[in-house]
Amino acid sequence: LKASAMQGNAEGLYLYAIFMEENNTSDDTLGASINCIEKAAEQKHTDAMLHLMHYLDRTQQYTEAYKWAKELHLQNNKEGTLYLADCYEQGRGVKRDKQLAADLRNEAKTLQ
Repeated sequence: LKASAMQGNAEGLYLYAIFMEENNTSDDTLGASINCIEKAAEQKHTDAMLHLMHYLDRTQQYTEAYKWAKELHLQNNKEGTLYLADCYEQGRGVKRDKQLAADLRNEAKTLQ
């Protein structure tokens, strides 16, 4: 895992990050698990993007969480689309727009 992560492979970065989280550790070279998650997300790794979106939400970094939800929505990801709808409904990280939130929820119904 570490070798793949060191090469910058998105799946390797993600899996190594999960390993570090589960073992409550970090890496001297790659840093904290969230750093690896972010690098994998930047490569459009879906699970990493979801993980990062939820992490940013938990840490109340709503503008950044919105950014990743929008990326996931553009990939037709149901969970990302629903989170994006929540952002618009509650005005988290973006201007409140209840109609757009409703439209996104309806769109999410068609996604896997």
